[in-house]
Amino acid sequence: MLLVLNEHHPQPRKLQRAMEILQEGEILCYPTDTGYGLGCDMNQRKAVEKLYRITNRPKNKPGALLASSFKQVSQYCYIGDIAYRVAKRVLPGPYTLILQATKEVPRHLQGKRKEVGIRIPDHPVILGILELMGTPLLNVTANDLSGQYIDDPREIEDLYGKQIGAVIDAEILPENPSTIVDLTTATPEVLRLGVGDPGVFF
Repeated sequence: MLLVLNEHHPQPRKLQRAMEILQEGEILCYPTDTGYGLGCDMNQRKAVEKLYRITNRPKNKPGALLASSFKQVSQYCYIGDIAYRVAKRVLPGPYTLILQATKEVPRHLQGKRKEVGIRIPDHPVILGILELMGTPLLNVTANDLSGQYIDDPREIEDLYGKQIGAVIDAEILPENPSTIVDLTTATPEVLRLGVGDPGVFF
């Protein structure tokens, strides 16, 4: 199902419907500042397993959490004072931070070192949904089964069809991958260079 809304000023009732789809345990496709994402309620294990299954994503390669605010980041992750001050300057934005997970993060979403990736997206649609949800979403990039990003919501609908609850149509949306920075060690480590300038962390 394609869900068409105003990308810049999303209608509240459509954001509400998108949130309800997630609460029902369905997968949702939505626009973010880095491209289309596929996500689910991180606390619903069946939804998480379905998300990994339909996208052919290995379970040992957790997706990232999408948070609506720094309050959520600090609830689900441990972040030091210096990292917090830097992150506060660049988020919302195209950065994924690797941080130590708190006990609020389900164990099956954590990496081997009990870490998790988390970001605050800079896009009114997904931020509106996150604010209604009140908890982060588990997010993966909207790729095809070969791992190639899909920029057209209609192609995403054609590929995943009834396997997901809805695709929010924000027209063609190029991929602008986030910069991934590991902040679990004393010195930040850039794991992937994306559109975000990693220099702000050094």
